[in-house]
Amino acid sequence: MSKTIVIEDADDLAPDQAGAAATVVVDDEGGESKKTVLPARAMRNDDGTITLPLLKPVTLTVKSASGQREETYDTLTFREMTGLNLRMIAQAPPEKQTVVALAQATGIKQHRMDPLFDNMLARDVTAAAAVISFLQE
Repeated sequence: MSKTIVIEDADDLAPDQAGAAATVVVDDEGGESKKTVLPARAMRNDDGTITLPLLKPVTLTVKSASGQREETYDTLTFREMTGLNLRMIAQAPPEKQTVVALAQATGIKQHRMDPLFDNMLARDVTAAAAVISFLQE
């Protein structure tokens, strides 16, 4: 699929055409939209979920009334989202939408996803975002 973009710049127009609005023509051959591709390391599961192994596992220390324990996240499992999930993402402030999207798509509680996200490799965050995009198509 090739795209041709033609831009008529006012600086290149004859003096009598100066001030004319710029014209943009987009030729989208084939009419097919680009489909999001799952990261190569992502695995489709029989139940419709997608598991993404993390390049670098993240360990969180969880404190509760019964004591302290460590939880290690070496994979994230994504599920189909509902309208409610999408509404929760849309209601989040712009700077938190990626974190909220990860929490909604994986079912990990927001108070755990915040520190998990902060400690994930950027490559893992990018791959997770690609899985979410794939599930939304």
